Amino acid sequence: WIFTAQIPGTGASCTSSGTIVVSGGGGPCTLTCTASAPASGAPGIGINFTSTASATDCFFPPTFSWTFGDGGVSTDQNPQHAYAAAGTYNWQVTVSIIDNSGPIPVTIATCQQNGTITISSCDITCSATGPSSGSVGQTLSFSASASSTICTQPATFSWSFGDGTSSTAQNPTHAYTAAGTWTWTMTATIGGATCVRTGTVTIGDCTITCSANVATSFPANSAVTFSATASVNCTGVTLNYAWDFGDGA
Repeated sequence: WIFTAQIPGTGASCTSSGTIVVSGGGGPCTLTCTASAPASGAPGIGINFTSTASATDCFFPPTFSWTFGDGGVSTDQNPQHAYAAAGTYNWQVTVSIIDNSGPIPVTIATCQQNGTITISSCDITCSATGPSSGSVGQTLSFSASASSTICTQPATFSWSFGDGTSSTAQNPTHAYTAAGTWTWTMTATIGGATCVRTGTVTIGDCTITCSANVATSFPANSAVTFSATASVNCTGVTLNYAWDFGDGA
């Protein structure tokens, strides 16, 4: 384009020129868009929102403006947002073509998409097993599992064995130092949701059985062989042996 200004009768003039780019086929700017988000999620977990935009005969690029229904906003095309509390939220994205070439931005075309998302507290299921009986000092094995269909955080485990001892292992071992019936408790946690399982184990005192053998008669001053066996019903016990031969030896 060329602009010319003149002073009549003087021949004085001023000329200014420039270029303008006309994009596309010369038709009006048209804009279409899509947006998607999961239907559900959990508090504190980042949720991915996605959008696309298709502009025809538009010289300026599309911009994105998201509202998530909880006061949160974003201008990213594909943002991630975490909701702090359970509830159902309405989200919306507005895609715009804005002419920023002048002193005042002018919106040429817009497209909106919206939807809802339900945020639920974490669900959790769990199981725990342990032996029903054992002996004092015996090492016993316990096991647990936990899962959630909503939350993705790893599960944590807390065991109480009823005798004042505890463990944070998923599958711990424990040896009781006294006989009795003990109640154990396992608590699994995922994303603030907890699941508790309990059971009992009966611990018995150690018992010992033994036998000893020797010939009933033998010549004086001859070597005599004595033999014995002993067993206990518990582990981790060291047996002591003592013989009294009846002659002071």
